[in-house]
Amino acid sequence: MAASLPLAPQTLTNDVAITSAGKVGMQWQVPTYDGGSPVLDYTISYSIGSGAVTVLASGITQTSFTAN
Repeated sequence: MAASLPLAPQTLTNDVAITSAGKVGMQWQVPTYDGGSPVLDYTISYSIGSGAVTVLASGITQTSFTAN
């Protein structure tokens, strides 16, 4: 049986020890359903208002992220 899409990561939170002007820190827990195959990495993307989605980073293998 082929794997399906996993659910979204859970409990996405701001890491206040890292986040400041011009820097963001996030952490999360793995999804409750992995689609039938282990989650290997994450992609962080964002949009401003109703604008286009921009990929900030991909290939993230842990459940935390810091960007300048």
